[in-house]
Amino acid sequence: MSTVTKWWWIRHAPVININGRIYGQTDKEADVTDTVAMKALAEALPEGAHWVTSHLSRTIDTAAAVITFANGALGTLIVSDTVTSPWSWEWVSEENPYYPHEPRDCYLVTGTGGSLAVPSLELCWHEPGGHWGTPLTKRRNPVTPGDAYIEQMCNFADVIRGKAEPVVSAFDGARTLAATLAITLSARSGQPVQIDDLMRRDRDPDAAPTEEKAS
Repeated sequence: MSTVTKWWWIRHAPVININGRIYGQTDKEADVTDTVAMKALAEALPEGAHWVTSHLSRTIDTAAAVITFANGALGTLIVSDTVTSPWSWEWVSEENPYYPHEPRDCYLVTGTGGSLAVPSLELCWHEPGGHWGTPLTKRRNPVTPGDAYIEQMCNFADVIRGKAEPVVSAFDGARTLAATLAITLSARSGQPVQIDDLMRRDRDPDAAPTEEKAS
């Protein structure tokens, strides 16, 4: 029997005191005082879900606010890199030479069929017939560290020259935008919003969101 995993992508709450500037990787706090929106979002999310956030305060603040409304009490999130720790993406990924390097992983993606560590890309799984008492099979995919911004611009230039396909396509970008818009619509309406519904070309932009759950 196959297992279906559903992801609910949530955009963090509005950032405080950005003064019209792009805040990017700076650690700005979020404004979670809109209790109506937080409550509506909490009611639209599934119960008993596993929460994962980035290390930035604005994402952790948003998750904590939503969890408070979802179960009636403030949840404890062991997902933060805002404390002093070596598990920051900037430290482990080697994308930016400004940050010291820590040879370890900061994200673990797990499922019934196996697990993946990021950014080392070490994949672990049981062979057929394996169980808790047998060793895991492991494979580490090769990773070449590089500056993310330089790599993005190189790919962009190659796409313009017709030498490569975009690593992240326009469809990927549109779907990411649709996910953030779905969260906004869900918060306003108090109903789940189907991301695929937002991606339909024939959809009326002024139409009310459907009541289908986001995938």
